[in-house]
Amino acid sequence: VTITLYPSANDNGDSIDYYELWMDDGAMSGTFTKVYQGLDRDKEVTNGDGLATTKIYTFKTRAHNSYGFSDYSDQIFVGCCGTAPTPGALTKVEAESGTTYITFSWTAVTGTNLPVIGYQLEMATKEGDYSVVYDGTNDPNTVKAKVENLGTGQTYRFRLY
Repeated sequence: VTITLYPSANDNGDSIDYYELWMDDGAMSGTFTKVYQGLDRDKEVTNGDGLATTKIYTFKTRAHNSYGFSDYSDQIFVGCCGTAPTPGALTKVEAESGTTYITFSWTAVTGTNLPVIGYQLEMATKEGDYSVVYDGTNDPNTVKAKVENLGTGQTYRFRLY
């Protein structure tokens, strides 16, 4: 994760000596650790700094000059996902499928600290490349999709993300 530290809004007429970046433990405990001090304003935070997948971290910054420390910035929240969790297997809904259309359902992803923002269903012909046939981004509660205009006698492959 790269965090950009913006210049202090009020330096009281004196240049900034350094910026500090503080990160919590990913448990929303309110306990922060300083992970950076310096003048570089783009700071990459990695698992070496304590990041782990499936946690939501809180960051805050402050600046220092001859007048002392600034107030802390507003906090930002960053979710570290790593690999997205896998949704349940695709199941054909027989009662809602026909010769030129097919309806699939799947089980929603559960047990993750990070919110699921939606699902995408992709389709490919027997030897072709996959393309998105259902884009449920920003619709995480929909766990069913209908694919229409299928050719009879064709072989199709489907996958869900």
